[in-house]
Amino acid sequence: MPSRFAVFLIACLFSGPIWSAAALIVVPPGLEAIDGDSFTGVPFSTFPSFCNFGERFQQIYDGSYIGSVSIDGMWFRQDSELAVGPTNFTIPNVMVTLAHTTAPAGTAGGLFVENYEGGGTVVFAGDLTIDSDGVAAGKGVLPLAFDVEIPFQQSFQFDATHNLLVDIQIPLAGCAAITDMVLDGANDCCLGVHLNPDMAAQGPLPGGIEIEFGLVTQFAISTPGIIFNPGGYSGSWWFGPTHDGEGLLIEIIDVGGVPFIIVYWFTYDELGNQMWLVGIAEFSGFGPTIMSMELLTGPVFGPGYDPGDVLRTDFGTIAIEFFTPDTGEMTWASVIGFGAGTYDISRLTSILGNPGVDGSVKDAGTEANAD
Repeated sequence: MPSRFAVFLIACLFSGPIWSAAALIVVPPGLEAIDGDSFTGVPFSTFPSFCNFGERFQQIYDGSYIGSVSIDGMWFRQDSELAVGPTNFTIPNVMVTLAHTTAPAGTAGGLFVENYEGGGTVVFAGDLTIDSDGVAAGKGVLPLAFDVEIPFQQSFQFDATHNLLVDIQIPLAGCAAITDMVLDGANDCCLGVHLNPDMAAQGPLPGGIEIEFGLVTQFAISTPGIIFNPGGYSGSWWFGPTHDGEGLLIEIIDVGGVPFIIVYWFTYDELGNQMWLVGIAEFSGFGPTIMSMELLTGPVFGPGYDPGDVLRTDFGTIAIEFFTPDTGEMTWASVIGFGAGTYDISRLTSILGNPGVDGSVKDAGTEANAD
C-alpha cells in the first residue's frame, strides 16, 4: 500500500540535543487530535509515478502560533488512513527552505518567489530517508507518532512579527525547474502547489491541470503543530495578570535523561502571610502537567535556621499547561482549605540574550525520541 506522510511539526529548539519528547505542541483550536487522511496529500510518496516528476510545495504559518524562536527541525507522521505498517525509503535531492513572509497564512498564491522575504534560509539539502514505524510496534492509537525527521543542517531564527514560509522542493527526474502554481499543458514536468494550512482537499489547478496522487503529491495539513524548546520555560518568573504580587518560578531539569518540571509558587495564606509551595513532576509538554504541591513551614531566619525544622504539608495539586512560549494556564485544587480555581499565567522574565531559550536543555548530554 502506498505510504504518505501527513502533518509536520516545527521544532523550535536551541542548537543542541533534541528534546522533542519534552516539547510543547501548539495547533490551531479544534485540530489537536485530527490525523491526516486520504483526502489530503503529502510531500513524500512511494507511488512509482511520483518518481517521474518533481514537486515544489509552499505553506505559510501564522507567526503568532510560533513565537520568536530558533527553528531547528521538522517532524512528519504517516497518514493513518493509508499507512498500515513500517516503511523505509529515500528521496534524493530534497531541499527545505524557511523564510519570513508578509503573505497571510493559508493564502499563498501566485508565484513561489513572490512569497519570499529576505531570500530565506536553506535548512536542509540532500537525500532524505523516510523511516517510520507507522501503526506498527503498538502505535495504532491515533494520532500517530511524529517519527520522521528532517534533520536541519542550519537553524532558522524566526521573528514572530512575520509569518513563516515553509518551502520544500524535490526536483526529481532531472527537471531543470519546478513550475509555479499557474500551469499550462506544455509546462507540466515539474509541478508546484500552494496549500492552505486548514485545507481538507485540493481541487483542480489553474490551466486545467488536475492534482493526482503520484503526479503532484499533495500535503496533509489537518494538524499543523509547533514544537517549542521546553527549556524555554525554565529559569523564568511567571505571574498571573490578575494576581500581581504573587508568582511562579519554573525550572525544567534533566533527571537521568528524563525531563522534569519544578514549580515554586510564591503566594499568601488566608491571613496574608507569605506562603511557599513547591512541586515536581515528569514533564511531557503535551497538555497539562499535574503535580502535587507541598507547603513548606517551620524553620526560622538567620543563625537559628535548622533544616530539621522543615515541615512539609500536602497542599493539594496544580495542573500547569503552556500555550505559547510566553503564556499558559494554572489550575489548583487544595486539600487544606484553599479551594480550587484557574487563572492565566504569563512570562515575566527570560534568559538574557536568548528570549524563550534556556541553557539547561542546550547543555544536557542526552536525547529523547520523538514519540
